[in-house]
Amino acid sequence: MKSLTLSPDHAHLPRAFHAFLLVPDRPLRYGLWLRARDAWAGWRDRSTDPNAESERDAAPVTSPWLQRLEAEYATALAAGRTRAEALVAVIDGERAELESEAASLGLLLAQLDARHSAPEPEPDDAILGVGERYSTPAERLARRRWEQAGRRARLTSDTSGAEARRRAVVQRIAVLEQERRSHWTLLQQRGRLLQAHYQRRAGTYTRAMERRREGQRLTAPAMPAPAWLGAELGDVPRPSGAISAAASAA
Repeated sequence: MKSLTLSPDHAHLPRAFHAFLLVPDRPLRYGLWLRARDAWAGWRDRSTDPNAESERDAAPVTSPWLQRLEAEYATALAAGRTRAEALVAVIDGERAELESEAASLGLLLAQLDARHSAPEPEPDDAILGVGERYSTPAERLARRRWEQAGRRARLTSDTSGAEARRRAVVQRIAVLEQERRSHWTLLQQRGRLLQAHYQRRAGTYTRAMERRREGQRLTAPAMPAPAWLGAELGDVPRPSGAISAAASAA
């Protein structure tokens, strides 16, 4: 898959599979024509090499062609980073809503638990309204016990519903975290493939600049790598102010 018009749905599975397919499963193709272009550019730029008289230059070579390669590399990295951040932003927005809901459910469960623990007076047969004057004491007592049992049943039902919803929210947060990590892992892997590809192109260009018969050896510049590219796969920055799932579940 060479291109894809991304939408917010691509932040989540199964639609995210389309975004994942954008990354090649092997190093980028370095075809003969592109290799010939880099070699020709290096051979052409021999005359502009400021270190042509030295046998070996320890400093990396600089030239407009290499600057162009670095610019293409930086643009490709920026495009991948922008795409990943757009998809992760969708995930972070949904995660923030779920974490807020989990916190609210935690407060609700605390209130329900307090109501469960609060002592409830034993029903009596006292007359509380005009209509109860025509009821016997046994009827009034049975009615109040029935009302008390109904309140307890509703309280138990509300507690069970809140606990079930909180479990579902925490589970969804865990899924979102894995999706978020997958998008960043994909970005890092794609970035490393791009770095290796453009480093290879820079090496081809630099070798073509060398005057090997004269014993000249040149050093290709290293393609710059941002900090996130060199981090461990899946090691992604956390959104500021995020509430952890563990804290939400407490």
